[in-house]
Amino acid sequence: MRQRAKTTAWPFSGLVALYAFILLTATAVAMQDIEHQVEAALMYNFAKFVVWPESAFSSEDEPLTLCVVGSHPLAKVVEKSIVGRTAQGRTIRLESFDDDPSSVCRIVFVDASQDAQVAHIVRKLHSRPVLSIGESAAFAASGGMIRLVTHGGKIRFDVNARSAGQAGIRLRSQLLSLARNVEQ
Repeated sequence: MRQRAKTTAWPFSGLVALYAFILLTATAVAMQDIEHQVEAALMYNFAKFVVWPESAFSSEDEPLTLCVVGSHPLAKVVEKSIVGRTAQGRTIRLESFDDDPSSVCRIVFVDASQDAQVAHIVRKLHSRPVLSIGESAAFAASGGMIRLVTHGGKIRFDVNARSAGQAGIRLRSQLLSLARNVEQ
């Protein structure tokens, strides 16, 4: 009777597969982190090129409050990268809110996971001086102001200038010129 030779190739190929999985996962996580950093940078730059009505702030030194709706990892990146910086002479801070984002927030980011709530959230912000930013088609269809879109591996944005105008927010031409699409 012939005895089978033990092979060491099988455990080795399992280790290679495990290593490849870990490498791909780490790469995907790193890419997501880069995407969130770009989104945070865009929000910071949006804050610099938006003009809020004077009535939006109760005082000259009131901070510019940014709120992230949903459990989006972007909140952590925003906290690390732009909280404490200034835009238009106002210190940026990050807040959460319970029911009415317009009472606290001047910029609201609506995570795509909030599609079931997006129409309700955008409706609450309608005609209030709050810049709304989101990711989903539902956000744009509900009248959100700036939609972040990944196109060709790059993050771009579409603007609904009509919604911004109804809220008393003026978007500077520098911002509009960089948009992929502008709805008037």
